[in-house]
Amino acid sequence: MTSIAATTARAGSLPGTPGRDPAREADLVPVALSAFEIDREPFPNDPSRPQMTEIDYAGASAACASVGKRLCSELEWEHACTLAGPAAFAGRAREWTLSPDQDAMADARGGRETCGTRARVERGGKLSFRCCRGAEQTNAYPTPQATSSDALGARPMQLSVEQMHKALAGIESLGALAPGFQPFSTSDADAALRKGKRTRDGITAWSFLPSSIAWTPASAEELVVIAGRSGDHTLIAVLYPLGDGTYAHAASAVLREPDAPVAIATSAVAPTPRELLWTSCYGCPNEGGTIRYGDDRRVVIEFR
Repeated sequence: MTSIAATTARAGSLPGTPGRDPAREADLVPVALSAFEIDREPFPNDPSRPQMTEIDYAGASAACASVGKRLCSELEWEHACTLAGPAAFAGRAREWTLSPDQDAMADARGGRETCGTRARVERGGKLSFRCCRGAEQTNAYPTPQATSSDALGARPMQLSVEQMHKALAGIESLGALAPGFQPFSTSDADAALRKGKRTRDGITAWSFLPSSIAWTPASAEELVVIAGRSGDHTLIAVLYPLGDGTYAHAASAVLREPDAPVAIATSAVAPTPRELLWTSCYGCPNEGGTIRYGDDRRVVIEFR
């Protein structure tokens, strides 16, 4: 077995990780773990014997108890996977983990490319498993809260210029634009509309937003959108807030023009929480487009 010391682990995965389900995975939330031991291999934890891969949840729990152990909790399994690397754990067959709830489903891990992937499987399913030893963990997995349908979409948010600088500075690809970044004002957005010979009041198809936006395109998926200028560059940045004041990159577009203010909006004709609209010259070809959250949960800034 591998002994793992008491620690504060980060549960979940980085937002934007390919294949990540934000409704199931936490955003690298810190969780305290007490010391435990975990089998290095799936049961029977013996390289000279074949692994048991067709066991239901009750059978797996009983097998661990028969050798003086117990099923590993989700947090134990995930932390051990993170330490050993996904190839040692996550890339194999799915494994049962300890599930206190007594409903028809139980928690399983593995079978994918990342350590953070979670699954619920009928207790009668046939999976692999491994065992742990030590007192049961007191902290449960921090399951994300589902977002109600009426809370989906984009809304204005308050971010100071200093907060924007700090957010951009922490993104490697955008850090050089952080020191001189200034968010666009309402007058800047109006200038983008005037370039297309339009005014805000004359565009009924768009509902305009400020240059700092809280965006929830899908349940439990939180994003921040900011738009502004830095020197001769215009920047649209979509970021994942990580809950500790730092951000991860979701998508960005840089226009290398000295005077290209941007207006951002939602559609008033066919509104959808998964899409924002942007323009640097309303109605001009290739000077606007969408900020879209796709079915693959990736954010793309498109030009139209």
